[in-house]
Amino acid sequence: MTAGPPPEEPEIYGLEPELELPKPTHRPPPARSETAPIPCPHCGYDLQGLFVPQCPECGGKVQPGRALRTAPPPPTSLADRPNLYAGLLLAGGFLASVLIFILTSEVSDVSLLTVGLAVGIQAAMLLIACLVYFGCAMVWIGWASHVSTTMLQVAAAYSLAAVASMLLGLIPVPFLPWLISVVILIGLLMSLVDLDLEEAVIVALLVFLVRAAIWAWIFVRFVM
Repeated sequence: MTAGPPPEEPEIYGLEPELELPKPTHRPPPARSETAPIPCPHCGYDLQGLFVPQCPECGGKVQPGRALRTAPPPPTSLADRPNLYAGLLLAGGFLASVLIFILTSEVSDVSLLTVGLAVGIQAAMLLIACLVYFGCAMVWIGWASHVSTTMLQVAAAYSLAAVASMLLGLIPVPFLPWLISVVILIGLLMSLVDLDLEEAVIVALLVFLVRAAIWAWIFVRFVM
């Protein structure tokens, strides 16, 4: 019995030989789109990529919708210019406090000495307040905006509070004018400097204690 031819291998249809994929060619990375910086209208800080309506450097309010492809519009009110706003409040409060000091003093003839004394006392009171707040900010509170802006705001708050204290001092009721002026000062610190209630109360009390200690030292040293 002779062996027949070997069986043919079945053909498998539908399969194609593997194709060699071309090796990827090296392509240079796409050029990065360099956009111009978008400065803050208050301090010049670059606001690109920011999504909150407040500058992280100076704390100034800016136009919302800022993935910032376009620069925010210029400020339209004094409240959008914190330095100018605080400076005007400081100047107005300081001049008003000096004028009230002169008008309520017991000096009959106003002279350059009287004006100089009024300016010196009010400037010293503002300096003490600013130094106390600066120490609190360095040790505890921190800086919510630029140092110069914050100190202008602190001085403006205390100058306006001084005007309120002098006017309320005309009320012949013990401790009531002082209490009302402290409440006004706390409200100004919360509004202008953006402090919490607790921070504003502590700062106001610290400034009062430092001022009282300095006046007591001057009285003991030069009067008694």
